[in-house]
Amino acid sequence: LTVSCRVYINDSTDYNSDMFSVYKVQNGANGSDGVDGQDAFTVILSNEAMNVPAIPSGAFPSNIFSDYDYSSNVIVYKGSTKLNYAATSGYSYTVSLLPGSRFSTTISTSGTECKIRINNITQDLSGGLYIPDYMVANFNVSILYNNVATGTAFTKTIAVSKAKQGPLLDWI
Repeated sequence: LTVSCRVYINDSTDYNSDMFSVYKVQNGANGSDGVDGQDAFTVILSNEAMNVPAIPSGAFPSNIFSDYDYSSNVIVYKGSTKLNYAATSGYSYTVSLLPGSRFSTTISTSGTECKIRINNITQDLSGGLYIPDYMVANFNVSILYNNVATGTAFTKTIAVSKAKQGPLLDWI
């Protein structure tokens, strides 16, 4: 079906026109079924970006990492099935910290769950204490089958930034 349209401007003989065609999808021949697809792996960190309060100098209060929980749960799916951490049969996963991190971390498990906890953020460079305003830690999440590595792995990143306390404003 082809439609033509003319639009006249202010009751004059000047007009703009356009043509467009409308097509209909028709049934074709039935083909043979293809091979079923594979379920994808999905790796989720419950908290990929953390903001840690700091005093104006950029240092952290001494109790910040002991009194508050800066952590992220690791959640892994194969298709719509949630995987267990380090299970001995079927699909499972493990988590490890990659080299170069400026974090002190703990990777803990409770039953089938895995949690990454940030314990401290410091780094000694050239003999002086240096704590940057923004840091990342990279974690390797390896997929296992029957407790044997499959060669499938994902890198996930946790980013931590400082929220420095500003100056006190006495005029407010």
